[in-house]
Amino acid sequence: AGAAIILAVVGSGRNATAGPVATAAGMQLTHIAMVDDRLGWGTTQSSVLWTNDGGAKWRTVFSIPRPPGAYPVGPYFAFASIGPDRAWVAATSPRGIWIYRFRSGVMRKAQQQYFAGSKLTSIAGQLVFSDVDHGWLLLHDGAAAGSAPHAILRTTDGGKTWRRVEFQYITRSSRDSLSACGGAVTYLSFTSASQGWATGMCGTVTQQKEVFETKDGGRTWRQLAVPNGVESRLAFFDPGQVVAEGAELLMPVSLANPPQFRMYRSDDRGATWRIDTQIPYGAGNSNHGPDFSFGALTARQAWVLVGRGRTLWRTANSGR
Repeated sequence: AGAAIILAVVGSGRNATAGPVATAAGMQLTHIAMVDDRLGWGTTQSSVLWTNDGGAKWRTVFSIPRPPGAYPVGPYFAFASIGPDRAWVAATSPRGIWIYRFRSGVMRKAQQQYFAGSKLTSIAGQLVFSDVDHGWLLLHDGAAAGSAPHAILRTTDGGKTWRRVEFQYITRSSRDSLSACGGAVTYLSFTSASQGWATGMCGTVTQQKEVFETKDGGRTWRQLAVPNGVESRLAFFDPGQVVAEGAELLMPVSLANPPQFRMYRSDDRGATWRIDTQIPYGAGNSNHGPDFSFGALTARQAWVLVGRGRTLWRTANSGR
């Protein structure tokens, strides 16, 4: 079990403060998506939650049954939302996917759908929507010896039906697939029906991660040149989810040797990048940088929790 501690930011600029607003014994939150300072979604390993008081209290919107054949432990579904009235859940197993659609207080379960590669990629990694119609589901099957097969499914009808648009099964892949070393993909970001980004892991020891871009809805990808800013070969370059607003991109990054959190920023849609924020972190080693949790409302306004001490930082100017 354990406890989930929820932090709220009060004020703005230099007067912003952070403090715990809820400690729920036995509640292990796996995801939070706030709509504003009071309304927001949350998930546990088996349920979708809602708060209307900034996270002080949560109620269960609906529970997600574990699909037949799914792994017996850990989360087995991915969650996405747009505003207070639209949300989606994708529960997966080797037998296919089960989609739940929530709209204006009503939850609908879509029919089970099997797709080619279900047995190879049966774990829901991430679910994202750029609007109420267009969404993407990242699937994988864990990692072994630096390799992890993945697939990306896409919907254009609000989650009613899904099609595989890209895959990397180690021994075979789709044309111009996401060429992450070993096939391991961690995050997806989409700002429109066509424009998106992804990060992928490369290597069994160094585990330096790579950044990719798509302009056709996830069918084909190209790698972006992003400097990791360090000389050590063992430095852990771990980019998080890309946040986009027009031509401006934000990308949170964890680096090792020395361990620190950095905010990368691009003003030309990812053609060039620069480091605008450096937050040092005392503990670490040559292989791994500090853990962090990053959340953004826009490309200018974002929050990040850095390190095991969970120090909360806020920017209102794109990390400058």
